[in-house]
Amino acid sequence: MAQLRSWGFNSLGPFSDDGEFAGQMPYTVQLSMATGDDWFAPSFVANADEVAATQVAPLAGDPDLIGWYTDSELTWGPDITNDRTELQDYLKLPAGSPGLAVAQHDAGRPNEFLYALATRYFQVTTAAIRLYDPHHLILGVKAEGQYIQPQLLEAARRYVNVFSIDDYTLQPGFAHGIHTLWPQYLPVTANFASFEKYAKTPIMVAEYSFIGKTPQTPDTVPGVYAVYPTQAARALAYAGYIAPLYEDAPWVVGDEWFEYVDEPQGGRVPDGENDNFGLVNVENQPYDDLVTQMEIMHSIAPDRLVQSGPMCDAWAQGGSGVVCTATMSLVSYPLEVVGTALANGTQGQGYRDEVVAAGGRPRYTYTIQQGSLPQGLRLQSTTGEITGKPEASGTYAVTVEVTDSTTPAPETATQTLSLDVAPRP
Repeated sequence: MAQLRSWGFNSLGPFSDDGEFAGQMPYTVQLSMATGDDWFAPSFVANADEVAATQVAPLAGDPDLIGWYTDSELTWGPDITNDRTELQDYLKLPAGSPGLAVAQHDAGRPNEFLYALATRYFQVTTAAIRLYDPHHLILGVKAEGQYIQPQLLEAARRYVNVFSIDDYTLQPGFAHGIHTLWPQYLPVTANFASFEKYAKTPIMVAEYSFIGKTPQTPDTVPGVYAVYPTQAARALAYAGYIAPLYEDAPWVVGDEWFEYVDEPQGGRVPDGENDNFGLVNVENQPYDDLVTQMEIMHSIAPDRLVQSGPMCDAWAQGGSGVVCTATMSLVSYPLEVVGTALANGTQGQGYRDEVVAAGGRPRYTYTIQQGSLPQGLRLQSTTGEITGKPEASGTYAVTVEVTDSTTPAPETATQTLSLDVAPRP
């Protein structure tokens, strides 16, 4: 717990041992409420109630519990293991099945059926939880980021306090391949605005991670995740991912890293997954590049910006109400620009990247001090975004200065960034 707090973590995600660590740090719990092939059947309601009665009710009064994930990575449509829509699956149910009747009513309209199915799921699971726990947050279903349709978001927003996603960076080309095969899925944008547009509710990143090469972890199972060549590159990938969420996504209310320790070289039981997901290796040695970036990013997390001193990080029921049992100190870091290279572009094609600043006190102001961007590109002074269409190919170097909001004397930091623009195809 002390080590996690020193890196700026303030909660434990699902799969943690809340029995062992309850009372030491806030935590979330993942339930398994989905069951069977027909969510319109009475058995689905009965199972949800049993899960809530046995798992939700005992923790309903715990002041360290943040809330409940109802399930994780359910199937809401075609994916790499199944090319059928949910409507097609339900149309194959036996005669007399409640779900078959709904599917037949929506035959030929897969989007309408998906909305009806998602509405049924969230109605039942939310009602079951609220019967036993009226207070804690319902954190959604941990939907896989690459497989989210508008109808899922629109149905969920009526029943959840937060819509949660699992979002991993895939091997080059995988995400594009998914979108090419199934264009009904929404693109995953840097600040999840594509999801917020339909969810209209806070968003939580319930699982994400980055992988780098190590002597201990093969990173071969399941083999779909991007693998960075070094731990330093892995750390920068993390910073580049999380900074837009902290600076440009007010609807994102939290992120939960997967996981604390690396998976074993021989693979975890039962699926053999063997990746470098850890903050520490299997010998409990921290990955210094990564946790240093995490310290910096967490120091500028929105929930910490207004703190003037230590903040409470664990609670317990006391004789006269809830009392604080653990605190986290406020830590600040010098202002810096993360990374030295911008994303590559192509002449005449749309471009978007951003200068990533960290430390100091946001908000930041961005200016070009030396050199220039290719004609057609523009730096946004308040967000650090670089957008437009480069009109000429070549290699460019531009020195960017970032100024923070420290008073009375703002901090500044500069960094020279490189940008390669390929010729028009």
